[in-house]
Amino acid sequence: MMLQILFQSIPSILFEPVAVGAALGLVTAAICFWKNKSALYWGIALSLIFMLGWRLAIQIISSRYASILVLPATVATAYFIFKMEALARFIPKFPEWLRKWLPYLTVIGIAIGGLAQLLHYNPYADRILKIAELIRTDANKFGKGHIFTVEPRRMGYYSDFPVTEIACTGNEYWKSPANTIPKGLGQDADMLYIMVGESTKVPEGHCFRDVPDYIRKELVLLGEFYHNQKKRKVTRVYRYDWRKAYLFSISCSEQPRPKGKKIRTCTFEKTYPEGSWIYSGGKKNAKQDANVLQKPLLGKFPKEWQWVGAGGFRLGSNGELGVVTGKDGRNVFRMKSDGMIAVFSPMPMKVQKYQVRITASGKPGSVFAFGAHYYAAIHYGFYAIPAMQIPGPGVWEFQLTQKYVPAGAKVMRIALQLFHGEIFVHSIELYEVDDKK
Repeated sequence: MMLQILFQSIPSILFEPVAVGAALGLVTAAICFWKNKSALYWGIALSLIFMLGWRLAIQIISSRYASILVLPATVATAYFIFKMEALARFIPKFPEWLRKWLPYLTVIGIAIGGLAQLLHYNPYADRILKIAELIRTDANKFGKGHIFTVEPRRMGYYSDFPVTEIACTGNEYWKSPANTIPKGLGQDADMLYIMVGESTKVPEGHCFRDVPDYIRKELVLLGEFYHNQKKRKVTRVYRYDWRKAYLFSISCSEQPRPKGKKIRTCTFEKTYPEGSWIYSGGKKNAKQDANVLQKPLLGKFPKEWQWVGAGGFRLGSNGELGVVTGKDGRNVFRMKSDGMIAVFSPMPMKVQKYQVRITASGKPGSVFAFGAHYYAAIHYGFYAIPAMQIPGPGVWEFQLTQKYVPAGAKVMRIALQLFHGEIFVHSIELYEVDDKK
């Protein structure tokens, strides 16, 4: 990265002839002043090393971070031009007339190059402005928008929307779709917008080819904008309707039982005894990924489940977990939070397609999801089935099917996520997928 900044980013920011002239000027100054070693020499040398080193350390991501280098680069280039006539004397058989004119010709060449660059039309200069206008216009139809992009500062400034930076784009980012949804829910976004760098050689949506169908079908291409037409590279803007993709709820009275073979039943009758490690696990405030974690308020905790190491629990989530006794005398698992929290079952299962049947009640509007962590030699990530929403009072049944299995995964562990609200999970049943249905 540092070499790329040194040989690509800085020269392009400074204008290539000036960058080259500055480098040659510094070398010339080092040779000419080395014997003197005056305070001025060391002061200038150390200042330049500090300026360059600082910018290499913080990594230049915008021209403003290197703008201060323009002044010393200009001085160094001027010094090299001033010494050019004397340096030409060391070149054997160098024409005398050309030696005298060499500094003037160099200045004229740099001036012509600078003027040409100034007059050059950049067809991509307004790319971010056009994308921001497109997203604003589209979001006006739905309400609040939230943007996911590798260019968060500029998009946030021009769009005036909440922006989340993504470290990578496309298929790699969507290995864990749950990374996106809690942030969108946390911002109360009505629509999410994803900016993806792609090549025109691949069809639209190509980068999302391996994500589950329920996500892919809600991705709509709004437009594409060239940022390098010669290399056929574009920024494609997708609208993602997370509500349609994730919210799913149906009445239990209308649902027949799944036809596949039952492979697992989860109840909450057995709990950890007092003093067990599950109640003291984790820290009240812990640093992880530059975020402060908040330990949940714990009641009796169900066996076969674990909260330590699960996702969420950021500061402000105000999570509460524990088993309570329902009206029928059976234990139900209570989850309450203002932000995303999760629990998982450490018991591994063979990776397979499955259908899940969940009975739950809770505060109307509460949003939760069921999914699984997938593993081989490494953790493949968490894949959630479309999230569920408690539609009203009473006990509800949710039946969903997960046919998407990450390639290469060998083992899975089931998990529950609560995005916000309060739910009481009565039971969870997993069945084999009936492909004949």
